[in-house]
Amino acid sequence: MLKVYWIMLGLTLGLFSGVAAQQSEDKKYLLSSMTSQIGWSTLELNDGYLSDLPYNGFGMHVNTTLRRFMSLENNRISLRNDFDLFVGAAVNMPQTASIAYIGGNGGLGMQAHFKPLKNFQVLVGGELDAEMGIKAYSREVNNAGNLDLAANLNLAVTIRYDLPVWKNHVRLQADFRSPLLGLMFVPVRGESYSEIYYFQNYENLFHLSSLHNKYGLNARYLIQIPINKSFVNIGLHSEYLKYAANNMVFRRKTTSLEIGVSCDLVLFGGSKNRAPARFISSEW
Repeated sequence: MLKVYWIMLGLTLGLFSGVAAQQSEDKKYLLSSMTSQIGWSTLELNDGYLSDLPYNGFGMHVNTTLRRFMSLENNRISLRNDFDLFVGAAVNMPQTASIAYIGGNGGLGMQAHFKPLKNFQVLVGGELDAEMGIKAYSREVNNAGNLDLAANLNLAVTIRYDLPVWKNHVRLQADFRSPLLGLMFVPVRGESYSEIYYFQNYENLFHLSSLHNKYGLNARYLIQIPINKSFVNIGLHSEYLKYAANNMVFRRKTTSLEIGVSCDLVLFGGSKNRAPARFISSEW
């Protein structure tokens, strides 16, 4: 899962940085901005397929967001890519069993930029994402693990405020993503994955999701401090997801303290050394 994460990130970086690698001095180029965060997180899990008990533990979360305007002519709509990876473990209250969890998410979306006030931006749009997670159950039972698999259409909202500080500014940013529609995989309680494969019983495995059976909020709050040609970020990330199918309820809740960096891929953005006019960043 970690190898796939870095491969996907590398391919996207190569795609996004292609235009900025041009050498012409009199032509404008689009910059690709990157924000990467890493944090230590609490973890709460409920998996009705594995156990009716709640599980609590800790984990590590990594996120990278890439953003670029659609074109030089259209600098009010930006393209965004999100990559998330979480690794953690949790135990139940009696401490009789544990669940090891690793999950990843990749998304592609667009947002429209609005600047209603000076130093204030609101970005509104949507994002398509695909999610996969693996849960390994420690008890020797018929169901030794479970697979989280889903595709979603998310509402994506970003709010930015640039707070003037001396001759510079500190950016306050909040980013929200919430699932609206999608498709999710949920097995039938008591039926193992080997039985599903052996008997080829694929009924009631895939379910349409909407606000009636799946809801959640992925929120990230950042304080971005300019340092030389980039930003150092201090943030809080929280995710709450709950969904139900096949008479079972599933829940995941994480809260992370994060640190990270934000920069333009060719390192022209930042504090005193702003990018020349021919370089157009989606951050400003």
